[in-house]
Amino acid sequence: VAQLFRGDSCGKHFKPNLLWEESLATANAARAIADICRPGISDEAFLAGLIHDIGILVEYQYDPVNFSKAFDHSIESQCDLRYCEQQVFGADHEDFGKALCESWKFPASLVWVAHHHHEPECVPPSNRDLPTIVHLAQSLVRRYMSERTAELRSVDLPEDSCAWLELFGDRRQLVCSRVRLALSTGDALLTAA
Repeated sequence: VAQLFRGDSCGKHFKPNLLWEESLATANAARAIADICRPGISDEAFLAGLIHDIGILVEYQYDPVNFSKAFDHSIESQCDLRYCEQQVFGADHEDFGKALCESWKFPASLVWVAHHHHEPECVPPSNRDLPTIVHLAQSLVRRYMSERTAELRSVDLPEDSCAWLELFGDRRQLVCSRVRLALSTGDALLTAA
């Protein structure tokens, strides 16, 4: 898996090392969120953040030409990647991630994350915490990575995720502060490597 992250660019836009950076950042953000909202699952949240997009690696390894078509079209047309993947593969990275996690006998909690990190509200309530934490983490990471700004505002958080995790008022701002700290620390580690 690590070798895949070091692979060559695929198409015009996909760079495996950036997927690794985003996955690691999502893992750090997920742990920071879980520390506040669900302290008993902080380590599992880190692992969930790390593997949430594993289905992208499946597509990339299985059929890099068609994956690059889907990925490039998604970027260039500002279309949801999952829609583009469906057009090319008949399934999306969440479907492939679920299949791989099941094949590797991952715990059910991680299967739910791989399959529903974009729409955690589709997960039964008893299994919804981790997918929701990862969804929130990925949202904050993408905003942070696109702007590389020290400012993560609580108004930028997905409302459904905040409601599920009971993030209101000061707790909401605390999540933003902790995630910003986790991501800036992660940036320093990546720069030093």
